[in-house]
Amino acid sequence: MPVSNPPVHKKTPRAPAQGVSPEIGESSSWRFVAGAAAAVGVVSFVLTELLRYLLVPDIGRVRERLLAELLTALILSGLTAKLLQISRERQRLMLARMQVIAEMNHHIRNALSPVSLTLDSTENQQLRLVISAAVDRIDWALREILPREIPLAAEQRNKLGYFQKT
Repeated sequence: MPVSNPPVHKKTPRAPAQGVSPEIGESSSWRFVAGAAAAVGVVSFVLTELLRYLLVPDIGRVRERLLAELLTALILSGLTAKLLQISRERQRLMLARMQVIAEMNHHIRNALSPVSLTLDSTENQQLRLVISAAVDRIDWALREILPREIPLAAEQRNKLGYFQKT
């Protein structure tokens, strides 16, 4: 049975996740961050004013006090916006990594299928054992290593031996 050459794949630009254009995703993300930051600012301002009214009603001049509370609310809003922005960026990067893992898993398994199927047509037992062991090891790596959710501890990395310090 003649062996054919594998198809040549041209590199094409990746489509955005789930058919959503990056501009729409970034726009809604920015609106969410801005809305959440504004909500935190308003809530902090109202709570600060309420606590001041309940605990120490005669503290300082009203104008200076409101200015200080407003400044505090703005600082909290800015910090909230930055934290949300960082969190959403990390979530986006994690989603992209998971998509790459799924895609690599799919392509490698598809490439291994013909290799596995050619074992039946081979008479050389030693070659069969080598190819079968290699396919099993790649399958194990795709199943166990590629989708790992948490990093390995230092003692596990040292035990495996393929993490060398350079």
